[in-house]
Order: sequence, then structure tokens, then C-alpha cells
Amino acid sequence: MYKYVFLFLALFFYNTSDAQEYNFPKKTLEDFVFFKTSDNKIHVLDKKNDFVFYKGKWKENKLTLGGSTRDSLILNHPKGFNNLNFKAIEIGNKQYFVLDGGGPILQLQNDSLFRIDNSVDQRNQFGAATFVYKNKLYKYGGYGFWSFKDYISYFDFSSYQWELFKTQSENQPRPRWKAIFALNKNQLYVLGGRSNLPENFMTDVILKDLFVVDLDAKTINTLTPQVNPKTPKGFHTHNNGFDFDNNRAYLHNNQITVFDFLNNKFNNYDTNELFVDKSDNVPILNISDTLVFVKKIKGVNKLSFVPLNKIKKGFKESVQLVLDPVEKTYANQVFLALACIMFIVFVYKLFAYKDYINKLVQHDQNWLYYSGKKTKITKEQSYVINLLEKKGQFTSVELNSIISKDKKYAKSHLTLLRKKLIDALNESYFITTGFDKTLIKSSKLPTDKRQILYKTSKEIFKKDSFLRFLFKT
Repeated sequence: MYKYVFLFLALFFYNTSDAQEYNFPKKTLEDFVFFKTSDNKIHVLDKKNDFVFYKGKWKENKLTLGGSTRDSLILNHPKGFNNLNFKAIEIGNKQYFVLDGGGPILQLQNDSLFRIDNSVDQRNQFGAATFVYKNKLYKYGGYGFWSFKDYISYFDFSSYQWELFKTQSENQPRPRWKAIFALNKNQLYVLGGRSNLPENFMTDVILKDLFVVDLDAKTINTLTPQVNPKTPKGFHTHNNGFDFDNNRAYLHNNQITVFDFLNNKFNNYDTNELFVDKSDNVPILNISDTLVFVKKIKGVNKLSFVPLNKIKKGFKESVQLVLDPVEKTYANQVFLALACIMFIVFVYKLFAYKDYINKLVQHDQNWLYYSGKKTKITKEQSYVINLLEKKGQFTSVELNSIISKDKKYAKSHLTLLRKKLIDALNESYFITTGFDKTLIKSSKLPTDKRQILYKTSKEIFKKDSFLRFLFKT
């Protein structure tokens, strides 16, 4: 009889040692930020309280919120006060919360939560890789205003504003967001992410490259344009992953993938559905070699602990990240012959491109050129030509901003100034080229009849780049 009781107790304690759960504080709001501090204390922070979990107990600290309008705009952000919208970052034992997209930063000090930045809600680096280096907060990449980003920004604690981190490398990797990343000393490793096709910005694609940014030398080195096809690249990384034996790890489909960039490999672990009830958009924390996360079962939040040793028992495989280069099988003679042919074609196209350029209407800030002739133009006319070169058209609103850049005019006077500017530019083109006087024509903007749309001929104002011209038949 006693041995069965002993066996039952042994099994009970074994299971509870593998995974422990604790109830959330009853006063917790639905929207909260889940994070840890350097003293291994877990925090559940909402807009009323900071609940601190340590050694199996919750401590409630009532918050004092920043009372200004600026503070209130961020604290009551329409996307909520949660881990999806705010990244919890600790710098020098000070706790900060960075708004996704860039700009505002909140600081938690004692029991006060207040805003510290002098910036605005930038909405320009959503899904950026957010990290800390030498007590500075950085963001790489991201998405905003219909474009992906390829730059690094950092928060300047002297001006409390975001600044651009400039690298020495001319060739920048493809812009992206939601990349897999890890920081090792001064090396920022960036893998994959999502971007768009150069020829179609509406098509979303998964990137397959791996590069490293040296934050001290300010250089970028591409390690491979395409990693091992077995590498998982497409899962959502908005929570920046979590620490696993000093490497960056990500959870996806009941599998944990740990990236060891220094040793050129990644390891996969089967979690045996330990995270099946994990709450969405809430990160995983690593506390003393134990993974801590939030479960949500039937609408009730619970704090769950799983030892790393339990995860390691589910080890599946170790995979090489960057494959060894494959030796070329083509004969050197064939390669040299192809190279020579390509060089001849290149030189021929280079001279042909020169002739092609000479047949185009060109300009600088003061002159309009065509076929050996030139005509004087104003600075405003040069700005208008720049608009035509970029888009082939522009609106009356864009033209107004050029005319009234240094001085404001009445609406009726602006109309007159626009007409004079366009008529004068048409006349300059006619004198220089002999083309139709009404080269730049106007019509009502289809989407807004109050505005005027100006258009011109693509052949006049658009020229192919040399690379495009090179591959034309």
C-alpha cells in the first residue's frame, strides 16, 4: 500500500516540477505588458497597477500615471497597452516601453509611469528588430508609410529624440520587417524577414539572406544571399524571440528553434504541446533557465513555468545554417569566353547609352539642354522638372508647395502663378527642342475635381537607367 502512495507522490512532484502554474492577480486588466527585470522578477503591468511576481507570490504596486496630454495620448494608445504595441526594454536597471513603429517611449520608475521622449508617433518602423547595445536603444528595419525600411535608428538620451545610425557600407541589404535577429557583442545578425518584390510593391515575400552589422565599425557584411532551405524564416517574430542558452530562440507550431549564429547552426526542439495554450502576442521570458509565459484557458490567464531541461529532452535535430559553397563544374575556358562576350556587349551598350542620353532633354538647376542647345530656367521650373522625372505627373497641390515655399499667396493668385510657371516652362521646352508648346498639359484630378493634374510625355522626361538599357534587346 505504501509503495503505491509513494509512487503517486513521486509522479505528482515530478509533473509539477516540469511545469508549474500560478493564477494571475484578480485585478489585472485585459490589456497588459508582460516583462522581466534584471533581478529575475516578473511583471504584469497595466495602466493601473504593476504586479510583481517573485518567489511564488504577487505584489501589487498601484501606479501613478503621467498627467500631461502627451503622456495620455501614448498611455491610451488606440492599439492598446500590450506587448504587441510596446516593447519592454531594460537599460542600466531602468525600465522602458518603446512604442512599436518608433517615437514615444515610456519609463517605469518606482511606481510612476511617464513619457520621456521629445518625438512623435512616427509609425515608420513597425516590426523592427529592437535591441540594446552599450546602453543605447536601437531599431533596425521595419515598415511604415507603405514601404519597408533598411536603416538603423537609435534613441539619443541627451536630446530624447531618435537619430539615424549611419553605416560605412554602400550596399545595403533589402529593406524588411519582422526579421530573425540576435546580438552577440558588437555583431548584430539579421536573418530573413519580410519585404516586397522590387517590381511589385504589393507582393509580400520572405527573404532568405543572412548578414551581420558591426555596430562599432559601422559595416555590413552579407554572409550568404540564401541560407539553408531547411531554415524556418516565415514565422511571426514581433515579440523579438527569447533567450535560450545565450542564443536567440523562437516558438512556432509547437517547435522551438534556437539560432546559434556564431557556430553556423540552428537547433530544433519538439515542445510536446507544452505551449499549446500560450496566450497570443505575449512574449516568452527566461528566468533562471526556466521559460515563463502566459497561458489563457477559457478566458483565464495563468503564469506558467517550464524548465529548459524539459525542452532540451525534445531535441530533434541540429542543422547547418549557411551551406558550404558548391564547387563550379564549368571549364575555365568556357567561363572566360562567356566573360569576354559579356564584356563586349557591355562596352557596346555603354556607347549606345551615351547616344541615347544625348537624344534626351536634360537639365540642371539653371539650364535646360537638348541636342547642343540650352535655355535658362528658374529654380522653381527645375523643381517642376524633377517632379516630372520622378513620377511623370504632379498635382496643383504639389505645384503650390513649390510656388509658395517661402511666401503665402491667396488662392486666386496661386492659380495665376501656376499658369505663368507652366506657360513659361512650356515655352522654354519649345525654344530648346522645337517640340509642341503645350508639352505639359493639365486636366482635372479624377479623384478630386478641386485639384489639377499636370502630365507630360514619358519619352521626354523619363530615361532608362543604364542597367535597364543594358538588358534591352
